[in-house]
Amino acid sequence: MCHNFAGWISNGCPMGKDPNPPTPTTATWDNTIKDYFLPADVACMKNSFDLSDHQDVANNASLIYAAVIDKSMPLQMLPYTQQNLDPNHPLWTTEKCNTFKAWMDNGCK
Repeated sequence: MCHNFAGWISNGCPMGKDPNPPTPTTATWDNTIKDYFLPADVACMKNSFDLSDHQDVANNASLIYAAVIDKSMPLQMLPYTQQNLDPNHPLWTTEKCNTFKAWMDNGCK
């Protein structure tokens, strides 16, 4: 199995082989991911999708990941802003983003 893009190319781009296999993770919805979404997040997003629902989060995982990795989510409520953070509602750390991405890449289980 190829573990990088250059290796995948040099092996003739074998069909069915991912040039960048997902990072293994022990994170599951029940043991990790569901706790990433605070009640305020669930309430804020209720008109778009349900952050308390495993399937809804799985279906929207790419959108969620894009928002948390670029620090536009979780949304800070007044008087706080994305630059002046609520200490009780912080942006996701790089580690948290990486864990979510690994969960997503491994099938959102």
